[in-house]
Amino acid sequence: MKRITIAEEAQYADMIVKQCESPELVNIKSLTKTHTIRGNYHWFYFDRLYSILRQAPKGKVLDVACGCGLLSVILALYGHKVTAVDISKDSIDYAKKLATLYKCIDNIDFRVMDVSKLSFESESFDIVTGEDALHHIIKYPGAVENIYRVLKIGGKAYFKEPFAFNPFINIMRFINVRFKNHLGEYFLGRRDLKLLNSCFDEVIITDKSVVSILSRFFAKSSKLNRKINIYLKEFDDYLQSKIPFISKYYAYAFMEMKKK
Repeated sequence: MKRITIAEEAQYADMIVKQCESPELVNIKSLTKTHTIRGNYHWFYFDRLYSILRQAPKGKVLDVACGCGLLSVILALYGHKVTAVDISKDSIDYAKKLATLYKCIDNIDFRVMDVSKLSFESESFDIVTGEDALHHIIKYPGAVENIYRVLKIGGKAYFKEPFAFNPFINIMRFINVRFKNHLGEYFLGRRDLKLLNSCFDEVIITDKSVVSILSRFFAKSSKLNRKINIYLKEFDDYLQSKIPFISKYYAYAFMEMKKK
């Protein structure tokens, strides 16, 4: 995929946020419920991320590449003290409006900031997270190192991310990215895992999607699509348990990274 500069990515994000519905129309309770309904697209990833963040001891959380601020608001409603950063000023402005509507703006520190140049003191946060965020920022030198630096000893980073290990899915992504003109899209590869393992004390990758990634074709919520997606997930888990080497062809996964 074509690499772009941080400035170009910020401009692209500014353009994308203009396509979002008005903050007044966003129903976070409904969205989080929809995300975690069994059978909906990526329900098991959303359910795992939300459950971890909801059950974690209340602390200081950094939401990187926060975009429109949906996860930031969810974190604040869970009782965390949130700092949310993004390189897009328009995204931050939108997120502030959303947080104001949900009466949690006082519990979120929104900042326009480049993750590769975080200005926070070392060991400032208990958790670092983001919704499909890591693959957007890892391509910029210093981003991963800064995430590790600002984590407290014993802190953890949680992400759900796309990977580039499935040749069939990579072909579809190549076509889709160009057809939809997704500027600067990027998927995690071996070099990125090497970087993460060199920075963090432990990197745990679970819920690897090999076959269940096909649920992307059944993303629209419906009774039939939910049945198909549940079947794909169950078949994926069964296939990987019987033929373990297939797991290396995962196209999406959940990541937990630790600083000890």
